[in-house]
Amino acid sequence: MSSVRRSKPNKTYRERSQNPTTRPFGLLEKHKDYVLRARDFRNKQTQLKGLRERAYHRNPDEFYFGMIHAKVKHGAHQDERLNNYSNDFILMLKTQDLKYVQNLRNIERKKITKLKESLHLLDQGVQIPDNRKHQTGEDDGPSTSRPKHTVFVDNEEELEKFDPAKYFDTVPELTSRAFNRPRVQQLETVSIPKLSVKRQQKQEKERDAVYQELLSRLDRDKQLAVVEKELRLQRSVHDKGGKTKLGTDEDGVPIIKFHPIRKK
Repeated sequence: MSSVRRSKPNKTYRERSQNPTTRPFGLLEKHKDYVLRARDFRNKQTQLKGLRERAYHRNPDEFYFGMIHAKVKHGAHQDERLNNYSNDFILMLKTQDLKYVQNLRNIERKKITKLKESLHLLDQGVQIPDNRKHQTGEDDGPSTSRPKHTVFVDNEEELEKFDPAKYFDTVPELTSRAFNRPRVQQLETVSIPKLSVKRQQKQEKERDAVYQELLSRLDRDKQLAVVEKELRLQRSVHDKGGKTKLGTDEDGVPIIKFHPIRKK
């Protein structure tokens, strides 16, 4: 009989709508909310009563060995950590952390390289802003992955009169391309489909997304480089010999001078 009663669908819980006169005061407390609040209050009062009884019946001369390495700070108990680890064990932990950070940096560098290569494909014939070149490292020295076409002239007068579009026999919009630069005669015979405005906006949006990802990964690689430098320094500090702290560098990493060790 009980199984039949449990198999029946339960009655849907419904609440009356709030009175329009009390609606400006916000949601009012229901009886079920009061029950939860009252039970929570009673449980807290019971715990406080038990703590008061334990404090009343406490032996003032009680002692536990855990009290040797414990103290009370701002009314809270704190256990002191014992330095039971040897210098070799700490050095091994630092080595594992350093290898982990180096692995992360290698992964980030590979992703950065792929993003730069994809940007080279997206930016063929597109003028890259100078601030983006500086942020993404596009102008840091000559790039071997981005081909260039160098033209030599005899004097300054030819340099001033030099016209890339006329020299390469192409349109001015394609002079920035270093390879696969079609000539004017080829452009007249081939029909090039024009991209719609919507398609151009989509390509610009994709290019901006790649730039943002590249900037974030470059920033992450810079942060990992600082962490790697810090871990290398911590490993070196555990070595034998005298050390003197000279200050900190621009990344906030301490500069340590290691005294020379005389070899026997």
